[in-house]
Amino acid sequence: IFSFEKKPSTFIPMTHPIVETFMKVCENEVLQLRNHGNSRNFCNMDYAEKEAVKELMSNDLIIKPADKGGCIIIMDRPVCREKMSSMLQDDKTYKDLHK
Repeated sequence: IFSFEKKPSTFIPMTHPIVETFMKVCENEVLQLRNHGNSRNFCNMDYAEKEAVKELMSNDLIIKPADKGGCIIIMDRPVCREKMSSMLQDDKTYKDLHK
């Protein structure tokens, strides 16, 4: 009979002043990000990037994150509405609920 139980580790990590300092710096930065206040105001884009996004959004475009892959989707609003409408009209996937 084989036993696959894992014995508790006896490893005790050694501490080093440099590692301790690094951990404290990381903890402080995380706390600063948490206490930043209103997280909606925090943006990692510079001014030119923000202006470019505003200009794109002022056109009849939809800008949103993709469902997978971390990409950004930019689509004409009429094309997007057409695609959504055709998807919702697929009676094999969606069912009309009458309330």
